[in-house]
Amino acid sequence: MRVNVGVICGGSGTRLWPLSRTKTPKQLLCLCNNKSILQNTIIRFTKLIDHGIKINKFIILCSKDYIFQIKNQIQELNINCPVMYIAEPNGRDTAPAIAISTLLATAYDITIITPCDHIFNDIELCKSIKCAMSYVANSIITIGIKPTYPETGYGYINVDNNLRTLQFIEKPDYETSVKYINEYKYLWNAGIFIFKNENMIKCFNEYANDILDVCKETLNKSNLNNDTFTLDSEYDKCRKISIDYAIMEKLSQSSIKIVDMRTIPYNYEWYDIGSFKSLADYLPKNNENNIIDGNIVTIDTNNCYIKSDNQMIATIGIKNLAIVSTSDALLICDKERCQDTKEIIKKIEISNNNKI
Repeated sequence: MRVNVGVICGGSGTRLWPLSRTKTPKQLLCLCNNKSILQNTIIRFTKLIDHGIKINKFIILCSKDYIFQIKNQIQELNINCPVMYIAEPNGRDTAPAIAISTLLATAYDITIITPCDHIFNDIELCKSIKCAMSYVANSIITIGIKPTYPETGYGYINVDNNLRTLQFIEKPDYETSVKYINEYKYLWNAGIFIFKNENMIKCFNEYANDILDVCKETLNKSNLNNDTFTLDSEYDKCRKISIDYAIMEKLSQSSIKIVDMRTIPYNYEWYDIGSFKSLADYLPKNNENNIIDGNIVTIDTNNCYIKSDNQMIATIGIKNLAIVSTSDALLICDKERCQDTKEIIKKIEISNNNKI
C-alpha cells in the first residue's frame, strides 16, 4: 500500500490580515509556535509512521507565487520523505487541486488530502487515519469533528451509527447549527479526505468530468523540473469549486453510490486557524484571559488578542477585541467579527487600487 499525502497550501488568509498578506500568506507564518502552520502540518503527518503507515511522498499544492518560500520551509524540516510540488498558475479551489494530485499517482495509491491551516492532537488524528485505512479499499473517507458550539462558518457531515456518510451540509444558519450540536450524528467537516485514487477518479468521471478532462490536458502541457510540476495556464479553465460541492455532496445525494462513503469521528483538540478568534481560542492566555504578544500594557482588559510587531500598545477598559499592529497597518475589531476582515481588505484594495 503506497500512501501519498496531498497538502492543500493555497489561500491568502484574508481573515488574518494584517499579519497575513498577499506576499506572506498565513500558511507561511509562525502563529502558534516556532514553526509555520505549513511546517506543523508536514510534521503531523510524518508521525503516521508510528502507526504503521509509511508515507510514499508528500504532494504540496500551492500557488506558483509561493513555491520558493514553501520549498525553503519544507527543506528546513529535513524530513525523510520525497516531496513533489505542484505550482498552480491561479487557485481553482480544492476540486481541481485534488484531481491533479490524484492523476499524478497510480490508480492503486492511497491519497490523504489535508488542509495546512488546522491544529489537531497529532497522535489522535493519526489513530483516526489508521482506522480509516480499514475502509479505504471501497470508500471515500472523511474525518468528522465533534462540534463543541454552534458554528455557522463550518460545513457539517451527517453520519449513521455505522460511520456511513449520509449527507454533506454547507454552513448552516445559527438555529440549524444549534440543533446539530444536540444530535451526535452531525460532525464538523475537517477537510481531510482519504481515498484510493481509482475511486476518486470514478467520482470525477461521474460528477465532474469537465474538471478531470481539463486537468488531464493541463498535465499534458505542463513542465516537470526535478521535484516541481509547474501547471500550464490550461488549468485556469477548470471550474473554481470545492471538492465538497463538486463531488461529496453529489455522491452523498445519489441513490446508487459508485463508491461507499465513511466518516471517522475525531473527538479531540481541533482548531481551524482561519481568524484571530480561532487563533485566540487555541493560544495560552494570561490571568485576564488575554493573548499578549509584543510590547503591550493593559489595564482592565479582558478576553482580547493583542499583538504588535513594533510599537507599544496600551489598553484600558476593553474586552473581546482583536488588536493587531504591524509596520504599516493596525486592525481593531470585535473578536466575534474577525471573519469580516476580508470585507475590510476589499475596501482597502478598491481605495488603493492594489493588492495588500
